[in-house]
Amino acid sequence: MGRKQNALVVVAIDFGTTYSGYAYSFRDEYKKDHTKIYSNENWQSGDGLITAKAPTAILFDEDGKLDCFGYDAERTYSELLEGGDAEGYSYFSRFKMKLFQDESALQHPISRRKNKISRDLILEDVTGKGMKALKVFSESIRFLKEHFLKSCKVANFKLNEGDIHWVLTVPAIWKDNAKQFMREAAKEAGINEDLLTLAYEPEAAAIYCKEATVQRKEGTEGCSLQSFEPGHQFLVLDCGGGTIDVTTYEVQNDSVLKELSEPSGGPWGGTYVDLEYECFLKDLFGKDVWETYIKECPEDILEIKRKFEAKKRGTKESQKTKTTIPYPASLFRTYCDIRKSDSIQEDLKKSVHSKTVTVSNEKLRYEPKIIKQFFEKSIESIISHVRDLLATSKRQRRHIDSILMVGGFSDSPILVERVKREFSNLVIISPQDAVLAVLKGAVMFGHNPELISERICPRTYGITLGKLQLQVKQQNKLKSISKPPATLNVNVDRSQVRSRIVIRFGIQQQLVTEAT
Repeated sequence: MGRKQNALVVVAIDFGTTYSGYAYSFRDEYKKDHTKIYSNENWQSGDGLITAKAPTAILFDEDGKLDCFGYDAERTYSELLEGGDAEGYSYFSRFKMKLFQDESALQHPISRRKNKISRDLILEDVTGKGMKALKVFSESIRFLKEHFLKSCKVANFKLNEGDIHWVLTVPAIWKDNAKQFMREAAKEAGINEDLLTLAYEPEAAAIYCKEATVQRKEGTEGCSLQSFEPGHQFLVLDCGGGTIDVTTYEVQNDSVLKELSEPSGGPWGGTYVDLEYECFLKDLFGKDVWETYIKECPEDILEIKRKFEAKKRGTKESQKTKTTIPYPASLFRTYCDIRKSDSIQEDLKKSVHSKTVTVSNEKLRYEPKIIKQFFEKSIESIISHVRDLLATSKRQRRHIDSILMVGGFSDSPILVERVKREFSNLVIISPQDAVLAVLKGAVMFGHNPELISERICPRTYGITLGKLQLQVKQQNKLKSISKPPATLNVNVDRSQVRSRIVIRFGIQQQLVTEAT
């Protein structure tokens, strides 16, 4: 740890797919109260909405320099588009998923070359212009870093760079090259490597919920307290905007956490729902209309996405009423111009969507089943994955008795309701501040990395044996044989040995091999 242990403050940056933010705590205060963590919860949108995090959106000017980030980037770019002054600017949003690589993509040589994660990786902005991914990521991190430092000056906190231990959160299911890329981005943002720690998002969430429970033992509901008692095993379902991270843990006698299974998951987060919604709109209005609209009215596309984001948070599985979403008048004009139609209302009555979608006063009204349909693929993928992981844990004689739901997407009522219904035999814990659980847990991890006692390595080295050949000495001569005599203690039928590596943390790290 070295310099990290001597830092006066730990600052965690949660760089998310849809939203990003930071939190911090001072070492002296942490020793007295682990939960005394501060965060900037005053990110303000143009319509007065105040959130705990800012949208992961960044705008660069004509010279390629950072213009603004978050809500300011969304608002400024929209205004530039409306005024016809966006030429030369580069706007990026929700770009973190570019660092996610699933196994299927890695198996395809063309996809592997195209999306290879390196310092030379190129990201395309909303208009298709390219910029080095390292610059986009590092400038985003730099903004959050500078925002914290400026807030310290305003509050008269005198801190030097060496007084700060920075913690950057990453999905546990990311490949090593993606994690290394984030280290490089943090370095480019001016963060000293010796003062940087990466924290896995599900680990951070588990740490926060366990530590917060320990701090407020009195007056806590029994189920949530019991789930973090020594010996209890639980599953962390970290539902972010981009990825879903799933890991299982066991609480040890010294209250640290032991990882029971290697992190797993997939790209089934909140943005998956957004893609389903956009595909539906493309089908509803027509592919040609939608693609033309994207090119001609990009500022209105941003507005459509914001409106759906607000509606998405309130969707429930038990919902019986229709959902009404307003749309810019430009969308209906574009449709009528291309289709040579006087009214989309009449056209809609003749379409396959006539019984599920109606239009009135530039608003679309959706039947409940249509809105729920946007969530279906995402939720089904999550449920299926958790079900498989629980089945594996059961075969390994694990006793998972609760699911901890954290991350921004876990605030979705329809997701929570479905998880509770599918796993009714387990205790489902949804902390009130689920959206900040990863962020605050990362701060705690920065203060005390030993809160995680063991991790499972996702990969190990192995040896596959072909035909077994032995040399034995008979009458002072070496002779090769393919099948050993019974007196030799060799299992000739076992051609492959599988094992997993467990890393135990403490005063001295240990590598432990467990046969599987």
